[in-house]
Amino acid sequence: MTWRFLLIASLTITFLLASACGTTQTVPPGPTPLSTATPKSEATIQIIPTPGLDAVKSVGREILTYDELITGFVPASPVAEGALTIPTNDAPAGHTFEGRLELVGEMETGDISILRGDPEVGPELAHLPEFDFEFIQHENYLAPSRRGLIITEHPYWNYLIGPGRVWMEEGDGGYSRASFPFALVWKGSNAIFNGVMTFLYNDQHISKVWYQITQETSISTSLDFFGLLDAVYHSGSIDNGEQLRSDFSLEVQDRFPTKPIEELAQDYPGIDLSAFGRGVSSDHMTWYGFVINGVNYIGGCQTRYGTYPYCEYMRAPSYSTAKSAFVSVALMRLAQELDSNVSSLLIKDYLPETTDSIGDWSEVTFDNTLDMATGNYRSAGFMVDEENFATDPFWTEDYYTDIIAAALNWPNSNSPGSQWAYRTSDTFILTRALQNYLNALKDTETDIFQYVVDEVYKPIKINPGTYS
Repeated sequence: MTWRFLLIASLTITFLLASACGTTQTVPPGPTPLSTATPKSEATIQIIPTPGLDAVKSVGREILTYDELITGFVPASPVAEGALTIPTNDAPAGHTFEGRLELVGEMETGDISILRGDPEVGPELAHLPEFDFEFIQHENYLAPSRRGLIITEHPYWNYLIGPGRVWMEEGDGGYSRASFPFALVWKGSNAIFNGVMTFLYNDQHISKVWYQITQETSISTSLDFFGLLDAVYHSGSIDNGEQLRSDFSLEVQDRFPTKPIEELAQDYPGIDLSAFGRGVSSDHMTWYGFVINGVNYIGGCQTRYGTYPYCEYMRAPSYSTAKSAFVSVALMRLAQELDSNVSSLLIKDYLPETTDSIGDWSEVTFDNTLDMATGNYRSAGFMVDEENFATDPFWTEDYYTDIIAAALNWPNSNSPGSQWAYRTSDTFILTRALQNYLNALKDTETDIFQYVVDEVYKPIKINPGTYS
C-alpha cells in the first residue's frame, strides 16, 4: 500500500535529519554501505573542535575579555565564533551554575545588520524577546530546563535554547565562563536564526551577557544580531534539578558518537567528500552529515564569523518535511498500536466539519488525505492551489474554526486517490482526524503530537529539543 511506503520513507527522513542535528538515538551498528572495510579507529563521544581560542592560558584572550564582560564595551559587530567556544585546553569550571539567568533591557539594547532582504517590520525586530530561564550544570555542560520551542510575547520572535559548556580561563579573575546555543524562530514561519550567548559567573554573581546571531536558514532574509546585556543570576536549586541532571547525563551517554566529516575519508579510504553538499554554496549550507556503523559524521556548521561552536545543537527548519514525517509516523504508530486498518478509515467519520464542505468527502480515506489525493481541489497544476497565500484564509486566520473551514473549502474535481495535488491543508485535515480518532479510541483527551512524542520520539531517544 502507498501509505506503508510513505510512512517508512518519512521515518527515514526524520531519522536522517535528526541525526544530522546530533540527536540522541542509540542504533546498533549495521551493514557498511560504503565499503566492506572496517573503520580504522573507534569513535568516541566528543564535541567537534572549533578553531578558536587555543592556548588561552599561555597567550591570553583578546576577544570578550574579563574586563569587557564585566565593565562593558561598545560593540561594532559580531565577533569570531571562536571567542564563544570552549578552548581545547580548557580547565574545569570552578563554580556550579544552577538557577535563573535573567537578561535586562532586551528591548532597549542590541544591534542588527540586515544583509539580505527587507523585512519591513517594526523596530522590535532588532531586539531579543524577554529572557528569563532556568539552567542546571552537569559536569562541564550547562543545560536549560526548557529545550523545545518557547513561545514568547515578542511580536516577531520565539526562542529555542540548547545545552552549552562551562570552563575556566586564566585572566577571568577567578570567574568561570559559559556559553550556550540559542536560536530565534520567526513567528508564523520556520525561519531559524542561530546564535550563541556567553558570560562569566561565580557562585553569586554574573557578568554582562554577550549574544550574537550570525547564521540563518531562511528563504529571503539574512540578519546579524549582536549585543551586550546586563544580567541577573538568581542562584539556587530549581525544581526537578536532579532529575534534569540525570536525564541530561543519559542523553549525553546515548548520543551517537560524533566525528567531523573529514574523518569519514580517513576511516573509509576512497570516499569523495566533495560529493556531500555538492551544488550548495558555503554561504547557503547549514550542516550536512552521514551516519554509518553508529557514527555520526558532521560537516558544515559555518557562520559568517567562523565555525558554529555547537554544531550538534544547530537548528534548521525542515519546513514540509516536518509535517509529512510527523503525520506519517503518527499514522504508522496508530496502525501498530490500535488498528492496522486505520489508513482505510473515512475522514468524514472523524471530522464533522466535512458536512459543510463544498467538496465531496464521502469516500475520502486517511490514506487518500496523507497522499494529498482527496479529489477536492481547484487546479491540478503544481502548487497552484497551495501557493494562493494572499487570498486563502487557511494561511491568514488564527483560530481553528476558520482554518478548518478554509482547509475544506475546495470543490470536488476528481475521485479520491486518482490525482495528487500538493496541499498543506490536507495534512492539517488528517492531523485533526487522527486527533479525533485517537480520543475516540482512548476515551480521553490526548494530544496527537504528545502521543507521538511519548510513543516514538522518547523510546528511540531523540533529543528533547524535539518534544514541542
